[in-house]
Amino acid sequence: PVVLYGRGARINIEIDNKTCGGNSKPLLFELEQHLSDCANPQRQLHKKTTTPLTVRRFAVHNNGEVGFNVVNISISGSPCENLVFRVLNCERFRLEPNETTYLYISYTPDFLFSVNEASLQIFMHMNNTPWSFILAAVVPKHLLSMCHSALPRPPFEALMNQTCVLALMFCLICMISCAYLEGDRVVLFAYKQQFLQKNKKGGVFNKNNELLKSNTKVLIDDFGIEVNDLYKREFKKISSDANIFQRVFWNTLNFILWIFSYVWPFLRRKKINKIKN
Repeated sequence: PVVLYGRGARINIEIDNKTCGGNSKPLLFELEQHLSDCANPQRQLHKKTTTPLTVRRFAVHNNGEVGFNVVNISISGSPCENLVFRVLNCERFRLEPNETTYLYISYTPDFLFSVNEASLQIFMHMNNTPWSFILAAVVPKHLLSMCHSALPRPPFEALMNQTCVLALMFCLICMISCAYLEGDRVVLFAYKQQFLQKNKKGGVFNKNNELLKSNTKVLIDDFGIEVNDLYKREFKKISSDANIFQRVFWNTLNFILWIFSYVWPFLRRKKINKIKN
Protein backbone atom coordinates (compact mmCIF):
# COMPACT_ATOMS: atom_id res chain seq x y z
CA PRO A 1 0.00 0.00 0.00
CA VAL A 2 1.00 3.58 -0.70
CA VAL A 3 0.28 6.05 2.05
CA LEU A 4 -0.46 9.58 0.90
CA TYR A 5 -0.36 12.58 3.16
CA GLY A 6 -1.84 15.99 2.27
CA ARG A 7 -3.08 19.18 3.81
CA GLY A 8 -5.25 22.01 2.70
CA ALA A 9 -3.65 25.24 1.50
CA ARG A 10 -4.83 28.51 2.98
CA ILE A 11 -5.81 31.38 0.71
CA ASN A 12 -6.17 34.92 2.00
CA ILE A 13 -6.04 38.50 0.80
CA GLU A 14 -5.56 41.78 2.64
CA ILE A 15 -6.03 45.36 1.51
CA ASP A 16 -4.12 47.93 3.55
CA ASN A 17 -3.71 45.30 6.31
CA LYS A 18 -7.48 44.87 6.54
CA THR A 19 -9.16 41.53 6.01
CA CYS A 20 -12.47 40.99 4.29
CA GLY A 21 -15.66 40.67 6.27
CA GLY A 22 -18.30 42.82 7.86
CA ASN A 23 -16.42 43.24 11.14
CA SER A 24 -13.25 44.68 9.62
CA LYS A 25 -12.51 48.40 9.51
CA PRO A 26 -13.44 50.19 6.28
CA LEU A 27 -11.00 51.45 3.67
CA LEU A 28 -11.32 55.11 4.50
CA PHE A 29 -11.21 58.29 2.43
CA GLU A 30 -10.64 61.33 4.63
CA LEU A 31 -11.54 64.39 2.61
CA GLU A 32 -11.27 67.43 4.86
CA GLN A 33 -7.78 68.37 3.72
CA HIS A 34 -8.82 68.02 0.07
CA LEU A 35 -11.85 70.31 0.31
CA SER A 36 -10.17 73.62 1.06
CA ASP A 37 -10.87 74.65 -2.55
CA CYS A 38 -14.63 74.76 -1.84
CA ALA A 39 -14.22 78.27 -0.43
CA ASN A 40 -12.55 79.46 -3.64
CA PRO A 41 -14.62 82.35 -5.10
CA GLN A 42 -14.09 80.91 -8.58
CA ARG A 43 -15.85 77.72 -7.50
CA GLN A 44 -18.62 79.53 -5.67
CA LEU A 45 -19.35 81.50 -8.87
CA HIS A 46 -19.29 78.25 -10.88
CA LYS A 47 -16.46 79.43 -13.10
CA LYS A 48 -14.59 76.15 -12.59
CA THR A 49 -16.05 73.19 -14.45
CA THR A 50 -14.11 70.47 -12.61
CA THR A 51 -15.50 68.44 -9.71
CA PRO A 52 -13.37 67.73 -6.60
CA LEU A 53 -11.73 64.33 -6.99
CA THR A 54 -9.78 62.28 -4.45
CA VAL A 55 -7.62 59.28 -5.42
CA ARG A 56 -6.24 56.79 -2.90
CA ARG A 57 -3.80 53.94 -3.38
CA PHE A 58 -4.58 50.69 -1.57
CA ALA A 59 -2.04 47.88 -1.16
CA VAL A 60 -3.44 44.44 -2.08
CA HIS A 61 -1.38 41.69 -0.43
CA ASN A 62 -1.60 37.92 -0.82
CA ASN A 63 -0.75 36.55 2.63
CA GLY A 64 -2.00 33.06 1.82
CA GLU A 65 -0.09 29.97 0.72
CA VAL A 66 -1.21 29.76 -2.92
CA GLY A 67 -1.40 32.20 -5.77
CA PHE A 68 -4.67 33.36 -7.30
CA ASN A 69 -6.03 35.29 -10.26
CA VAL A 70 -8.37 38.25 -9.79
CA VAL A 71 -10.82 38.14 -12.71
CA ASN A 72 -13.28 40.88 -11.78
CA ILE A 73 -13.60 43.88 -9.46
CA SER A 74 -16.98 45.39 -8.62
CA ILE A 75 -18.25 48.17 -6.38
CA SER A 76 -21.64 47.42 -4.83
CA GLY A 77 -22.45 45.04 -7.68
CA SER A 78 -21.45 47.41 -10.52
CA PRO A 79 -18.34 46.58 -12.56
CA CYS A 80 -15.40 48.82 -11.60
CA GLU A 81 -17.48 51.79 -10.39
CA ASN A 82 -20.66 53.11 -8.88
CA LEU A 83 -21.95 56.67 -8.60
CA VAL A 84 -19.07 58.02 -6.49
CA PHE A 85 -16.34 55.34 -6.26
CA ARG A 86 -14.29 54.09 -9.21
CA VAL A 87 -11.42 51.62 -9.55
CA LEU A 88 -8.98 53.25 -11.96
CA ASN A 89 -6.87 50.14 -12.73
CA CYS A 90 -9.72 47.68 -13.06
CA GLU A 91 -7.87 44.95 -14.96
CA ARG A 92 -7.25 41.29 -14.21
CA PHE A 93 -4.09 40.45 -12.30
CA ARG A 94 -2.38 37.55 -10.53
CA LEU A 95 -0.87 37.54 -7.06
CA GLU A 96 1.61 34.95 -5.86
CA PRO A 97 2.07 34.22 -2.13
CA ASN A 98 3.51 37.24 -0.26
CA GLU A 99 3.19 39.39 -3.38
CA THR A 100 1.69 42.90 -3.29
CA THR A 101 0.03 45.05 -5.92
CA TYR A 102 -1.88 48.31 -5.74
CA LEU A 103 -5.43 49.39 -6.48
CA TYR A 104 -6.10 53.05 -7.30
CA ILE A 105 -9.61 54.06 -6.30
CA SER A 106 -11.09 57.51 -6.87
CA TYR A 107 -13.93 59.17 -5.00
CA THR A 108 -16.04 61.95 -6.49
CA PRO A 109 -18.18 63.46 -3.72
CA ASP A 110 -21.72 64.67 -4.36
CA PHE A 111 -21.92 66.37 -0.93
CA LEU A 112 -25.38 64.99 -0.23
CA PHE A 113 -24.30 62.81 2.70
CA SER A 114 -21.60 63.17 5.30
CA VAL A 115 -20.69 59.46 5.01
CA ASN A 116 -20.72 57.40 1.81
CA GLU A 117 -20.16 53.65 1.96
CA ALA A 118 -19.82 51.00 -0.73
CA SER A 119 -18.72 47.39 -0.99
CA LEU A 120 -15.49 46.61 -2.86
CA GLN A 121 -15.89 43.09 -4.28
CA ILE A 122 -12.94 41.09 -5.61
CA PHE A 123 -13.72 37.92 -7.61
CA MET A 124 -11.12 35.14 -7.96
CA HIS A 125 -10.87 32.46 -10.59
CA MET A 126 -11.65 29.51 -8.33
CA ASN A 127 -15.17 30.49 -7.21
CA ASN A 128 -17.97 32.97 -7.73
CA THR A 129 -18.06 34.23 -4.14
CA PRO A 130 -16.38 37.64 -3.88
CA TRP A 131 -14.04 38.88 -1.20
CA SER A 132 -15.75 41.98 0.12
CA PHE A 133 -14.23 45.07 1.71
CA ILE A 134 -16.00 48.21 2.89
CA LEU A 135 -15.16 51.54 1.25
CA ALA A 136 -16.08 54.65 3.23
CA ALA A 137 -15.67 58.37 2.56
CA VAL A 138 -16.24 60.97 5.26
CA VAL A 139 -17.05 64.62 4.53
CA PRO A 140 -17.16 66.98 7.54
CA LYS A 141 -20.73 68.13 8.11
CA HIS A 142 -19.81 71.81 8.25
CA LEU A 143 -18.44 71.59 4.68
CA LEU A 144 -21.45 69.90 3.07
CA SER A 145 -23.49 72.99 2.19
CA MET A 146 -20.52 75.09 1.10
CA CYS A 147 -19.04 72.38 -1.12
CA HIS A 148 -22.42 71.42 -2.56
CA SER A 149 -23.01 75.03 -3.63
CA ALA A 150 -19.57 75.02 -5.31
CA LEU A 151 -20.33 72.05 -7.57
CA PRO A 152 -20.32 72.96 -11.29
CA ARG A 153 -23.74 73.51 -12.81
CA PRO A 154 -24.94 71.71 -15.96
CA PRO A 155 -24.20 73.66 -19.17
CA PHE A 156 -27.87 73.94 -20.17
CA GLU A 157 -28.98 75.50 -16.86
CA ALA A 158 -28.43 79.14 -17.92
CA LEU A 159 -30.34 78.63 -21.18
CA MET A 160 -33.15 76.87 -19.32
CA ASN A 161 -33.43 79.74 -16.80
CA GLN A 162 -33.56 82.34 -19.57
CA THR A 163 -36.16 80.33 -21.48
CA CYS A 164 -38.36 79.99 -18.38
CA VAL A 165 -38.11 83.73 -17.66
CA LEU A 166 -39.09 84.58 -21.25
CA ALA A 167 -41.98 82.10 -21.14
CA LEU A 168 -43.26 83.58 -17.87
CA MET A 169 -42.98 87.11 -19.27
CA PHE A 170 -44.91 86.04 -22.36
CA CYS A 171 -47.65 84.48 -20.20
CA LEU A 172 -47.82 87.66 -18.11
CA ILE A 173 -48.18 89.80 -21.25
CA CYS A 174 -50.91 87.47 -22.52
CA MET A 175 -52.88 87.69 -19.28
CA ILE A 176 -52.57 91.47 -19.03
CA SER A 177 -53.52 91.94 -22.68
CA CYS A 178 -56.55 89.67 -22.43
CA ALA A 179 -57.65 91.37 -19.20
CA TYR A 180 -57.32 94.78 -20.85
CA LEU A 181 -59.21 93.72 -23.96
CA GLU A 182 -61.95 92.11 -21.91
CA GLY A 183 -62.34 95.25 -19.81
CA ASP A 184 -62.32 97.35 -22.96
CA ARG A 185 -65.03 95.13 -24.44
CA VAL A 186 -67.23 95.49 -21.36
CA VAL A 187 -66.97 99.29 -21.43
CA LEU A 188 -67.71 99.52 -25.17
CA PHE A 189 -70.60 97.11 -24.82
CA ALA A 190 -72.12 99.26 -22.07
CA TYR A 191 -71.84 102.37 -24.24
CA LYS A 192 -73.34 100.55 -27.21
CA GLN A 193 -76.28 99.21 -25.21
CA GLN A 194 -76.97 102.69 -23.88
CA PHE A 195 -76.84 104.12 -27.41
CA LEU A 196 -79.17 101.45 -28.80
CA GLN A 197 -81.69 102.00 -26.04
CA LYS A 198 -81.77 105.75 -26.77
CA ASN A 199 -82.20 105.12 -30.50
CA LYS A 200 -85.01 102.64 -29.89
CA LYS A 201 -86.81 105.15 -27.72
CA GLY A 202 -86.38 107.84 -30.36
CA GLY A 203 -87.40 105.57 -33.25
CA VAL A 204 -84.15 106.23 -35.10
CA PHE A 205 -82.89 102.67 -35.16
CA ASN A 206 -84.45 100.81 -38.11
CA LYS A 207 -83.59 98.46 -40.95
CA ASN A 208 -82.10 101.25 -43.05
CA ASN A 209 -79.65 102.25 -40.34
CA GLU A 210 -75.99 102.22 -41.39
CA LEU A 211 -75.10 100.03 -38.42
CA LEU A 212 -77.11 97.21 -39.94
CA LYS A 213 -76.24 97.84 -43.61
CA SER A 214 -72.47 97.54 -43.26
CA ASN A 215 -71.31 94.21 -44.69
CA THR A 216 -67.67 94.73 -43.77
CA LYS A 217 -68.31 94.65 -40.05
CA VAL A 218 -68.63 91.25 -38.41
CA LEU A 219 -70.72 90.97 -35.28
CA ILE A 220 -69.86 88.21 -32.81
CA ASP A 221 -72.70 86.71 -30.78
CA ASP A 222 -72.69 87.91 -27.20
CA PHE A 223 -69.47 89.79 -27.94
CA GLY A 224 -70.81 93.32 -27.59
CA ILE A 225 -68.52 95.18 -30.05
CA GLU A 226 -67.56 94.80 -33.67
CA VAL A 227 -64.30 93.20 -34.70
CA ASN A 228 -63.48 95.98 -37.14
CA ASP A 229 -63.68 98.45 -34.30
CA LEU A 230 -61.00 96.53 -32.47
CA TYR A 231 -58.72 96.47 -35.50
CA LYS A 232 -58.89 100.22 -36.08
CA ARG A 233 -58.78 101.47 -32.53
CA GLU A 234 -55.71 103.03 -30.96
CA PHE A 235 -55.78 101.57 -27.48
CA LYS A 236 -53.60 104.14 -25.73
CA LYS A 237 -53.35 107.75 -26.87
CA ILE A 238 -49.81 109.13 -26.84
CA SER A 239 -49.41 112.66 -25.59
CA SER A 240 -47.76 115.11 -27.98
CA ASP A 241 -45.27 116.21 -25.32
CA ALA A 242 -44.18 112.65 -24.42
CA ASN A 243 -40.47 111.93 -24.58
CA ILE A 244 -38.94 109.23 -26.76
CA PHE A 245 -38.94 106.58 -24.02
CA GLN A 246 -42.64 107.10 -23.30
CA ARG A 247 -43.43 106.97 -27.00
CA VAL A 248 -41.51 103.71 -27.42
CA PHE A 249 -43.28 102.20 -24.38
CA TRP A 250 -46.80 103.17 -25.47
CA ASN A 251 -46.18 102.25 -29.11
CA THR A 252 -44.96 98.83 -27.99
CA LEU A 253 -48.00 98.41 -25.75
CA ASN A 254 -50.35 99.40 -28.57
CA PHE A 255 -48.61 96.97 -30.91
CA ILE A 256 -49.02 94.09 -28.44
CA LEU A 257 -52.68 94.91 -27.86
CA TRP A 258 -53.22 95.24 -31.61
CA ILE A 259 -51.80 91.73 -32.16
CA PHE A 260 -53.92 90.24 -29.39
CA SER A 261 -57.01 92.00 -30.73
CA TYR A 262 -56.81 89.70 -33.78
CA VAL A 263 -56.49 86.52 -31.75
CA TRP A 264 -58.56 87.20 -28.66
CA PRO A 265 -62.02 87.70 -30.31
CA PHE A 266 -61.83 84.35 -32.09
CA LEU A 267 -60.72 82.55 -28.95
CA ARG A 268 -63.63 84.11 -27.13
CA ARG A 269 -66.04 83.16 -29.92
CA LYS A 270 -64.90 79.53 -29.73
CA LYS A 271 -65.48 79.59 -25.99
CA ILE A 272 -68.98 81.00 -26.45
CA ASN A 273 -69.84 78.41 -29.12
CA LYS A 274 -68.59 75.65 -26.84
CA ILE A 275 -70.81 76.89 -24.02
CA LYS A 276 -73.83 77.10 -26.35
CA ASN A 277 -73.29 73.55 -27.63
